[in-house]
Amino acid sequence: MVERIKEIIVPFLPLGIVFISWTIVTWESWVDLVYLTLALLSWLLGAFMIRYKLETKRETAQAEKLKKILSRIRHDWANHIQMMIFFLQMKKEEEHYRYLKKLAEDVNKEKHIGVFQSPLLATFLLTIGVEHTNWKWHVDISKDIRISLPEEEDLLQMIKSVADWFDQVGQGKYDWAQIQLTLSEEEQVVYVTFEVYDYDHKKIVLPVTDAWDRLEERVSKLGGKISLSRKKQRMIIQHIW
Repeated sequence: MVERIKEIIVPFLPLGIVFISWTIVTWESWVDLVYLTLALLSWLLGAFMIRYKLETKRETAQAEKLKKILSRIRHDWANHIQMMIFFLQMKKEEEHYRYLKKLAEDVNKEKHIGVFQSPLLATFLLTIGVEHTNWKWHVDISKDIRISLPEEEDLLQMIKSVADWFDQVGQGKYDWAQIQLTLSEEEQVVYVTFEVYDYDHKKIVLPVTDAWDRLEERVSKLGGKISLSRKKQRMIIQHIW
């Protein structure tokens, strides 16, 4: 808190000094003009310093996020290479082929993210596993989905809210292994489905806590409707555009 106050006050210290000096000098028109000019320059300097700090923070945050993304990609591909080497060494050609086929399918699924007009939505879906690292995320998008840019921005906020909800209610859920996120469209209704699986690839019943009411309210304000399946093994967002 103290550091935050310093960040706001320090850039405008020259302006404060100018005003204090202005009040104790002889009041003459030319002096007023000089101090008014100094005050304006001091204010511009303070505004520039704050803007510079904000831009530096934003660039640092973006660089840190990119670093995490590249690290995650490097880690994932290192694992893939190790698995392929293992299959080759063990002469398991069939398993090796299936593994390569699965990799090709995953890459093809990521290509479908390019259908979105919003770079923010596309980037978030591509990097959701970097920002929400508790579980593996699998994103599957229908290649036929077509929605407008404003609707995509609302959809992004809904998906972010659900991802944050999973982070909150999933704390300590060590049996959660991965979350499947599926987007599809039918008659101008976008469906976003979330399913949680354990390490045996069995669906997990989703908990309903106090946070669920807040999530429902948040999604509703963005123009969507969220619900759980009868057995609570699937969460669905419906968004009409």
